[in-house]
Amino acid sequence: AGLWEDAEKLYIDINTNYPGNSKYFTPLKNMLKQREEWGKIIYYSNLFVKAKPNNIQAQIDLAEVYIWADSINISMEIFNNILDSESVNINLAKLIINKLAHNALFNHADSLVNIIRSTTKKTDYYALEMGRYYSNRMVYDLALDEYILYLEHNPERMEFVSSKIVGFPEDPTINNLIISKLKKSSSKYSKIVLSNYLFKNKEYDKAYKNLNDKSIDIHYVFDFATDLIMENQIILAENILMDLLNNE
Repeated sequence: AGLWEDAEKLYIDINTNYPGNSKYFTPLKNMLKQREEWGKIIYYSNLFVKAKPNNIQAQIDLAEVYIWADSINISMEIFNNILDSESVNINLAKLIINKLAHNALFNHADSLVNIIRSTTKKTDYYALEMGRYYSNRMVYDLALDEYILYLEHNPERMEFVSSKIVGFPEDPTINNLIISKLKKSSSKYSKIVLSNYLFKNKEYDKAYKNLNDKSIDIHYVFDFATDLIMENQIILAENILMDLLNNE
C-alpha cells in the first residue's frame, strides 16, 4: 500500500506542477477512477487539457470524465464545442459517438448520428456500429433497424450482417421482431437474411419462399438447396433443384 501511496503522491505532484504528460496523467486517472473520485479526475483532466489546448482527444476524454461524474450537460457542451469548431469531420464525430455509446448515452449518440447523416447525405453513416451497440445492450428493435439500414447500402457485407441477426437470442418476441422488420425491408438482401434466419429455425419451406424471387441471384438458391441436403432435407432440396433446372 505504501508504494501505491508514494506513486500517487508523485503522480499528483507531476500533474499539478507539470501537467500535459500522458505517461504520468493516465496512471493517476486510473487510480482515481477505481475509487470513483470524480472531482479529482475532473480537476487533473482540466489541467491536462489546458496544457494541451490543441489535443482534441484530450478534450473528448475530459467530456467522458464528466459523463462518469453524471454531469451530462457539461459533457455535451464540450462535445458540441468540439464539433462547432470543426467543419463536418466524420472521423472526429465517430470518436465522440463512440464515447456516448460506450457510456450508454444512446439518445445523444443517435441524435448526433442523425445530424451527420443529414449533413453528409450518408444515410448509413455509423449504422453497423450502432447496430452492435444496441445489440450489446439488448435493444434488438433498434439494432435491427441499424443492421438493415447498413445492409441496404452495403450488400457485399450481407453474410456478416446475416450472422449478426441470426445470432440474436432465441426468444419468441425477438423472433417475431426479426421476421417483421426483414419483411418490411425492400432490399432483396433482407429476403436472403430472412431466409437464413428461418433456415436456422428449421422453417425450411418458409425459408425457400423468401428465396423464390426473380430478384435473387440463382446461386443463393443453389447454395440453399445444398445446405438442405446437409440437413437431410432431401425431398425439398430435390424439388428446388428441379425448379432451377426447369426455369433455365
